[in-house]
Amino acid sequence: MLKIIDELSDKKNELLAEYKSHIREKAIKKAKVRITLSGGSFDDYSMDDLEIIVKEEEDTITEEINSKGLYTIIAFLGFGIL
Repeated sequence: MLKIIDELSDKKNELLAEYKSHIREKAIKKAKVRITLSGGSFDDYSMDDLEIIVKEEEDTITEEINSKGLYTIIAFLGFGIL
């Protein structure tokens, strides 16, 4: 029984890591576009600044996913969207 629980826990952790990695990759792409559109260059930013920009993009992506999930649940339950 404990072996099954450990395997499920490992699978959950693997899926979460994959999910976070996917979001990180999307955030990096969006950060590159954001920097390019602002007329800047990657060399203009320190590693800390780049990390902040990527983190902001990660937060935006996560918020979008969460809000879409909420609307999906509301629609599934048959409530009208406000």
